[in-house]
Amino acid sequence: GGGGGAAAARPTVAAHPAQDAWSLGMLAYLVLTDSPLIPVDATASEVAAALGTSGQLPWERPGGALEALEDPATAAAIASLLRREPRKRASAASVLGGGLFKGLAGAPSGTTGTPRRK
Repeated sequence: GGGGGAAAARPTVAAHPAQDAWSLGMLAYLVLTDSPLIPVDATASEVAAALGTSGQLPWERPGGALEALEDPATAAAIASLLRREPRKRASAASVLGGGLFKGLAGAPSGTTGTPRRK
């Protein structure tokens, strides 16, 4: 028989601009460092546990992949999108308006592109 099954049992999560900011930060990190922010084989519980720790995560550590970017402003913009506390994250609009994608010129081969603006 029909019905929603497992999908109907899942709690509804309201969308929030901070989620968009986090997603943009994750994508920018991947494109510009050629490394996933979170291991692709990590389970949801492993990700939640890592984000809930007080220790520094790989992108927060000195000498990490963000520091290796040629443009410090791009690294700072990505870091501002990846703040753990949603209320402290930069908005996606403010970071895009500040030229986040100018760093794509130094992205790994095959990942460069030109941002589209209205």
